[in-house]
Parts: sequence; structure tokens; C-alpha cells
Amino acid sequence: DVVVTNITCSGSHGLSVGSLAKNPGATDTVRDIVVKGATMIDSTKAAGFKLYPGGSSHGTAIVQNVTWSDVMVQNCGYAFQYTACYNEQVIYCTAKPSPAQVTDINLVNFSGTTSTAHAPTTAEVLCPVAGSNCQI
Repeated sequence: DVVVTNITCSGSHGLSVGSLAKNPGATDTVRDIVVKGATMIDSTKAAGFKLYPGGSSHGTAIVQNVTWSDVMVQNCGYAFQYTACYNEQVIYCTAKPSPAQVTDINLVNFSGTTSTAHAPTTAEVLCPVAGSNCQI
């Protein structure tokens, strides 16, 4: 278990889980993570996931029971960003979707404002192919 409480971050890439499934033949496992009481300022995202796609040049991941709660967003690009196509082109990810198993992801009580970088969008979920890695 990992528990993070009452953290303030400024100018970061956000509170990210990942990059997962980068190494061929490997399985990255992440379970039981709680982030509670975070203030995210001027970051690319407040919270998010980064999963590499499938194929022989990448591995896989198992992600279970990850919760962000009471997150204050101040001028971040996204409040939440999830990609199952990290560091690759969408056409590659469509042909070789991530085999990751992602379950029990919880976003609770996010508040504040995002920047105008992606306005009016405040969150992004990038899943080129529907599957178990996009059931969040």
C-alpha cells in the first residue's frame, strides 16, 4: 500500500501512475494507491496514468485500486489525463492496443480550475481501442 496525504506540487507533470508496460516481456504491477489532499499548481495535469501500448516492443501492466481524493486543481492543463497510448502514435496503438488490466480507479472530489491549454476540456481519456485497459 502507498498513501500520500496533504501534498502540494507546482510546475510538475502531475501525480502520475506510470509510465507502465515500457519493457518487453515485463509486467508492471500497481495496487492499492491512495492520494488524498493534494494541491496541484501550474502542472501539465493534476493526476493521471501513462500506459505504453502492446506489441513485442512493450510489456503489460496490472493496475488495481488507485484513488485520488480531495484534489485541488490550480491552473493545470488537465485535471485528469489517462493514456493507453503513451509515447506512440495512435495508429500504432490501434493496431497494437495495450494489454494492461486496469480496475478500480477512483477520482473523488476534484475541484478548482484548469488552464486554457485544452479549454474547454478539463480531462482526457485516450484509449484508441476499447478493452480492459479502458474500463476506468
